[in-house]
Amino acid sequence: MKVMCSLLLLAPCLSALMISCCEYFLINVKLINLTLITVSLEVIMELKKLDYAT
Repeated sequence: MKVMCSLLLLAPCLSALMISCCEYFLINVKLINLTLITVSLEVIMELKKLDYAT
């Protein structure tokens, strides 16, 4: 019975931890993708400037 009560108390904590880890991962992936897109656009703009300069 004690084990069952412990599991019932532990389950909400574990689910909250899983949710916060997933949110953290998703936010970081979005930030990394946004950074990569921004850097790619900057590189493309620099290459276009070089094309117009020559």
